[in-house]
Amino acid sequence: GIVVNSLSDLLSALRVIDTLTFKHHAQFNKNDIARWIRDVVKDKDLADSILKARSRVNMIKLLEVKAGIREIDDSGKNHFFREISPSECFHLKNGNIISDPYELLEALQEMNNETFKEYVTESRNDFSDWIIGVFKEQLLADKMRLTRSKDEMISLLEAFL
Repeated sequence: GIVVNSLSDLLSALRVIDTLTFKHHAQFNKNDIARWIRDVVKDKDLADSILKARSRVNMIKLLEVKAGIREIDDSGKNHFFREISPSECFHLKNGNIISDPYELLEALQEMNNETFKEYVTESRNDFSDWIIGVFKEQLLADKMRLTRSKDEMISLLEAFL
């Protein structure tokens, strides 16, 4: 029931819609959000980036950069937005595939504590290993390694991203 007339409206909507609504509009084979940006806003580059983003959090970050709310890092791009190969993705046991830390954050928000403990124990942290192995982000990986609960990791990712 949210009407979107501008990129600012879209950014606000993405921040409040539920996961089911988001997935309805941004599926792998159909992305209403990217199509709207391309056809209505007439920004093909942003539409292409939104298509590649795949997660709501990643789309929000891209729109924040476009709106000047969030800065891109010193190298001129956010390395978490780069496309990774399927073999570099984190494959959850339930079949879901995570391709960046923003998607990890969304997955953690939907994950129960028991499932979280399948990936994070006293002796290992699969999420931290993935962050350092794929994105070479030592600081984030080190901080993630110190978390012992799903809520701690969610808070850390929200603050870091």
